[in-house]
Amino acid sequence: MAADADHDTLQAQLQQIDPYEFQSFVAALWEEEGWDTHVPQNGESSVVAERSGAIDQRLLLQTRRYSDGNTVSKSDIQQAPDADTTVVVTTSAFTEGAKAHAYEHEMKLVDGDDLAEMVQEHGREDLVAEYTDSTNADTDRTEPATSPQSRLTDGHLDRVAVVAAVQLGSLALMFQPTLVPTIPEPVAAVVFLVSWFAGPVALYTDYRAATLPDWSGGGMLLWLVGSLGLPGVTPTMYLVRRLMG
Repeated sequence: MAADADHDTLQAQLQQIDPYEFQSFVAALWEEEGWDTHVPQNGESSVVAERSGAIDQRLLLQTRRYSDGNTVSKSDIQQAPDADTTVVVTTSAFTEGAKAHAYEHEMKLVDGDDLAEMVQEHGREDLVAEYTDSTNADTDRTEPATSPQSRLTDGHLDRVAVVAAVQLGSLALMFQPTLVPTIPEPVAAVVFLVSWFAGPVALYTDYRAATLPDWSGGGMLLWLVGSLGLPGVTPTMYLVRRLMG
């Protein structure tokens, strides 16, 4: 019973690690397995792990630091074409759809229970404590993570805000050109067209950078389609939804 309690406590602690720090934590844990790792500075939630030997191996570890109840869905995982194996590591669990997708594409899944077991096997509970202490210290020095300002700097939400403002503004100028007479209606139309294409890009880059859970049943696909069908409205709804957590 005590061992089970320690395991559950460890899983809860893993979910307290900052999502960005979680990449470094996973890299450090895989180094315990004998891999050389590095975290690419490309905005993706991933770690590259390599090991030399008779056959060189290369893994792409996709990190998904989700809280309990936010399961990793099929849309949250992608196969890496430039890696021998793609491994998805989460502090939560996987949906049946994600498991089927991983099996079909020969991807490996490591859920919160597996991750806690790895930590215990290597006796690296101190590593978890190090990263959770770092997260708590950062929280003490800065404003709470639940504040609107901190959420605006999470991912690329600023891009979504700009797109929403430009789309709404250009739509207003197209239908009410007298609002700003100095801006010709064709110019407003061109600005709107550019922002219309930029909408799905802004939403998707924020979604990927912030490692968000699968929202609204259909996941990110609904947001992308909505941003094309309801420009201005959908980015604004997305913005509000993100700020609400």
